[in-house]
Amino acid sequence: MAKAKETIEKIWWAIPPIVIVFGVPFCTAINEMVEFSHPPSLFISCYGKHFLCMIGRFIALNGLVAISTFGCMSIGYYLSKRKSLPLRIIVPIIFEFGGFLVSYLILAMMYTH
Repeated sequence: MAKAKETIEKIWWAIPPIVIVFGVPFCTAINEMVEFSHPPSLFISCYGKHFLCMIGRFIALNGLVAISTFGCMSIGYYLSKRKSLPLRIIVPIIFEFGGFLVSYLILAMMYTH
């Protein structure tokens, strides 16, 4: 059990980006499927479209998104540093998602002018 806990603590930094990169396109694909009444057979192509768009956005807007996302994740890590293992995983994920949304809010405000 101690080995598993040490392994999780070493790789936990990879968990929040994976949740964001694969979870956000999944949610937007489901939202599009429900909103536009697409048949279930189109889910894979819809997910792929949103996944590629998100990866493209990360590449094109790398600076702001990366700084905001990983900066907020670092704040979450700092706040949960001496807490239990589940809190050390969940709190940075929540903060990272918040940083991700803040970066897109900033970008939306930039493009409205």
